Amino acid sequence: MSAASLCRGCAHLKLVRNASGSEFLLCRKAASDPRFAKYPPQPVKTCPGYAPRD
Repeated sequence: MSAASLCRGCAHLKLVRNASGSEFLLCRKAASDPRFAKYPPQPVKTCPGYAPRD
């Protein structure tokens, strides 16, 4: 997974790991706004929904 992705620092990120250890970046914003992909193709360089994590 690319560390350069904007998703890695976003408050809307939920990291999902399966039983084999693969990681998927879930965008929780997708649940309320259809403009966002549930699992956006990586790396994400720009995003109108980006909110930095505290």
